[in-house]
Amino acid sequence: MRILHISNKPIFPLIDGGCKAMNQTLNSLMRLSKVKHICLSTYKHPFNKKDYPKDILNEADVETIYVETKLNFFKAFVHLLFNISYNFSRFYSNRANAIIQKKILEEKFDLIVLDNLYACAYIDTIKNKSTSKIIYRSHNVEHIIWERLYKKEQFLFKRLYLKILSKQLKKIELKILKKVDAVWSISNTDSLYLLNKTLSLSTIPMALNFHDKKLEYSNKDLFFIGSYNWSPNIDAVTWLCNVLLPKLHEKDSNVVLHIAGSYSDEIESKLTYSKNIIFHGFVKDSNEFMINNGIFVMPIRTGSGVRVKALEAMSLSVPIIASEMALEGVDCENSFLKAKGIDDWLEKIHLLRSSESMRRDISKNAYSYVKSTYNKDEIDKLIKKELEKILA
Repeated sequence: MRILHISNKPIFPLIDGGCKAMNQTLNSLMRLSKVKHICLSTYKHPFNKKDYPKDILNEADVETIYVETKLNFFKAFVHLLFNISYNFSRFYSNRANAIIQKKILEEKFDLIVLDNLYACAYIDTIKNKSTSKIIYRSHNVEHIIWERLYKKEQFLFKRLYLKILSKQLKKIELKILKKVDAVWSISNTDSLYLLNKTLSLSTIPMALNFHDKKLEYSNKDLFFIGSYNWSPNIDAVTWLCNVLLPKLHEKDSNVVLHIAGSYSDEIESKLTYSKNIIFHGFVKDSNEFMINNGIFVMPIRTGSGVRVKALEAMSLSVPIIASEMALEGVDCENSFLKAKGIDDWLEKIHLLRSSESMRRDISKNAYSYVKSTYNKDEIDKLIKKELEKILA
């Protein structure tokens, strides 16, 4: 069996949850079959061969294609005028299309996995030039992210623009769901939405790696980690620092908040409050950061799909306080504290900071949940079963 795996950006370095999800899918496929991996490379996510592990370079036949995705206001206006999604079409180029077409004609893949919505920009060429079965690995329901953004936006013109982007992406997503042979959703929540919108739908969670790192439960600091080129994370940290933290300091001036993640310089300028905030920037070892900085606070108010960082924190037994949306798709409510509204956030943070035993208990529940649900061996078995079914 020969599989072609296409991602919309280089998987390495593992700078965000999307990269980590794609890495787990690629590794699972590699354990089951011979895989060729093509990643699109952009100015924002450039390909560097040195970032890829040697085993993947040796075994997966890695290739990259540069696509120019820089914002072009004229093209954006034309797309808006003709009601075409500029977000999606930016990932298409004639050169990349020609290369992909050449590869699928030469190598005759049995199966092609499109990892992320924007990797589906070449789906029409793949369907027209290949008899390969096509799987769409869905990380989230993309248009819902934009739908939630526009519903929250207060500025009228921006709200209208985001609403248009959401509708354009929805139209594309629904078309892609009809064109592929199977969809692998990452969570049951997303699967409920995708149900009856595609030929074949399966929920395949992201496989997690489990470590023997020891957590220090006496640490009562708060932290947030994420990629700040993603709107839901920017919104969460801005609210966390500018709204919640000042209220926390009214009751306890010793509360410390640690902020880490890629593109951190883009977030600092948005913050009007800075007392007891420590910026760590991009950290090479996110696991080390999470086990050393206390309680993970996740006031996510927009977005869609499973938060990979939350699952990783659970696999490390890190205590979490989160909004309902932050842990959407996580079916174990006793593995974290859920907070709604600022008063509830203040109460839950005080509660968890004041009880080391509670921090231990919810972390233990979280670890047990992810150990059974996101086990690598079980997910490999599930993927193998799905591959056999689609190729039967």
